[in-house]
Amino acid sequence: MSNITPPRSLINISDQDLRNESDRGFTRIYQAHNQLSAQVITAPIVNGQFLGFTGYHGSTTVTGSKLAIPTGLTQVIRVVAMINSDGAALNEIVSARPAKAGPAGAIDVFIWKPTAAGNTTPIASTTARVVEWWVMGS
Repeated sequence: MSNITPPRSLINISDQDLRNESDRGFTRIYQAHNQLSAQVITAPIVNGQFLGFTGYHGSTTVTGSKLAIPTGLTQVIRVVAMINSDGAALNEIVSARPAKAGPAGAIDVFIWKPTAAGNTTPIASTTARVVEWWVMGS
């Protein structure tokens, strides 16, 4: 860290000018973060040919299952999902797939829990869970 020196313009800056500079930087960071909240990542198109995938993400609350969740895509090829437990250990499993029925580009999400303490056969969870998901497709 000792090798890092601030720009000359900030060495003898007044308190007020430093606050103004910081406020300007925080505004840029805030605006950039807001733009990423629902950003779609699209692979490049060269000579009219699609060279990859489009990715999108979101979250939804699921109790047991939730079918035909719209993703913003017209076709889902892959879906990855996780339970957002804020770091708490859960004895539940999430599974997801491109929707079997419903609008094109939708996904189905399922939350499973063990039947009982001595029986780990999965059954639909009865607890509402926030599920974060990521899809790839077009």
